[in-house]
Amino acid sequence: MTLEERKEAIEEYQKLAKLHSLPSCEELEEELDVRLDKSPSLPFFLRCVHERISNSLAHLEIVLHPSRMADMIETKFHSDEEKNAIFNFYKEAMSVLHEIILAVYTNKKEEIVCFKKTWVYYLKTVKPFMQSFLKKQIECWQKEAVEEKVEAKQRYVR
Repeated sequence: MTLEERKEAIEEYQKLAKLHSLPSCEELEEELDVRLDKSPSLPFFLRCVHERISNSLAHLEIVLHPSRMADMIETKFHSDEEKNAIFNFYKEAMSVLHEIILAVYTNKKEEIVCFKKTWVYYLKTVKPFMQSFLKKQIECWQKEAVEEKVEAKQRYVR
């Protein structure tokens, strides 16, 4: 990537953003922790959003379909009601992932419509849901660690 390629990519995106009321390149780069370096920019940002949502779903799959010891422990962190909410979110987000893929295989207009929709969905739904989910995971793992220390101490005292 050259500085000139980056400049051209940013200019191309800025035109698109202005024309279709899209978020700024700076906002996208900061939120997604990426750097636009070549055109076309919209498919790049769509892939980044797709990747973020996909990675989020991978975390949820651990609770919904445990396969390792850590997964089995994490499954116990959530009530059946919480698991149902997680599964409903999972299904909704999975449909969004497929919408992104379909848009990429359709045309530029669909990419723009899809990006606008999924960007808002990511910011307003995925991000807060995952922040809440991951905070709970952290709290429960910390509780597990404390309980293990107490149990180990009790075994030692006996």
